[in-house]
Amino acid sequence: MKLTRSYKLAEHRDLVLEWLYTLMEEHGFGGARELIEQKSRGELAELPEPIVEHWSREVERAFHALDDALARSRLPDEPSNVGEIDAWLLGLRRRAW
Repeated sequence: MKLTRSYKLAEHRDLVLEWLYTLMEEHGFGGARELIEQKSRGELAELPEPIVEHWSREVERAFHALDDALARSRLPDEPSNVGEIDAWLLGLRRRAW
């Protein structure tokens, strides 16, 4: 079963990345594509210092954007139907895997 899961992830990698790239563009972080591509070359690959400095600033900007979105959100801090949500997620996973 684990092999099947890995295969499914690998099979859809490009689709997931394109979706991620689209979201990054929509939210002003399109430049992260370069960072993802560089890190995809190898997890232990070192990033040049200018890239590290740039993305350290971008991470701060991302957290500010998240804080702003949270402040504007109409969603409650805690869901009132945790049991229903858990049951739905478990059912979804069972059908998918």
